Amino acid sequence: MNPIRLVSFALGAFLLALQAPEAAAQKFPDKPVKLVAPFAPGGGADILGRVIAQKYSAIWGVQMVVENKPGASGAIGGTLVAKSEPNGYTLVLVPNSYTISANTQKDWPFNLRTDFAPVGMIATSPLVLVINNALPAKNLSELLAYAKANPGKLNYGSAGPGTAPHLAGELLNLMADIKTVHVPYKGSGAIIPALLGGEIQMAYASYNSIEAFARDGRFRVLATLASKRDPGMPGIPTVAESGLPGYEVDIWYALFVPAKTPAPVITQLNSELKQILDAPGMKEDLAQKGFTASYSTPEALSEVVRKDLARWKSVTDRIDLKDLN
Repeated sequence: MNPIRLVSFALGAFLLALQAPEAAAQKFPDKPVKLVAPFAPGGGADILGRVIAQKYSAIWGVQMVVENKPGASGAIGGTLVAKSEPNGYTLVLVPNSYTISANTQKDWPFNLRTDFAPVGMIATSPLVLVINNALPAKNLSELLAYAKANPGKLNYGSAGPGTAPHLAGELLNLMADIKTVHVPYKGSGAIIPALLGGEIQMAYASYNSIEAFARDGRFRVLATLASKRDPGMPGIPTVAESGLPGYEVDIWYALFVPAKTPAPVITQLNSELKQILDAPGMKEDLAQKGFTASYSTPEALSEVVRKDLARWKSVTDRIDLKDLN
């Protein structure tokens, strides 16, 4: 072989050898990825986590494994991820309740804005304001007028102090300058019988849980609490467009990784999440499970977290939290 060509060949082989480890190092993932669902099996985070994990696994050819780590209002699972190595191999599926707990729990162990990096929003799950059909109100304006004329006479139920439905009611009290009384129950299952029996007159509940009662006329759905109308119930107005501008309580679920996770890994995870949520049939599949697909960029998710933390702080600063800790 010509000496010059021999030197060129050797140099090329040497450069390829240098690049090979770098290319291998850039491949993500090259081993199983853990997705922590910080609540018990069967809940929203668990259901969504298993759907998303299956889709990521199909894209990668590498397993994403869902691990349930329930306890302490989701703090156990969140703490595990916050302390994990920031390499993209451990994620957490965060519900919006983290932004509430950060304001209601005295010893909440992490900061969602500094201990985590956002990947992207996955889905929302609409809450609605529903009333017992015995009340005379036909819409939100009439309900607020009735509440003003009858301070302290309307009760609303929730699954417990410090939950999203509880604070949704307190936010309505504050913004509409009314007084409705919070009645906490041990779980959401007790709310429907209480509403049917007249023990409470109002509730902030998932639409799926009350849909059958609304259809047969026993409950009246006045508004959705979200920032915009839900595609699954386009005829139900938002609280904001029903006369209370600025009111919104979005129940959302999103992916986060530990802070300092490399930006290229986050970009890849977000791009693949968009691919998953845009796939044919995905929106319909999530809708059947009670969710609305709701992709976002990491930057947009960061802004949602900032706004929610500020909103719930403004509420919790003005209500009695003695029963929450």
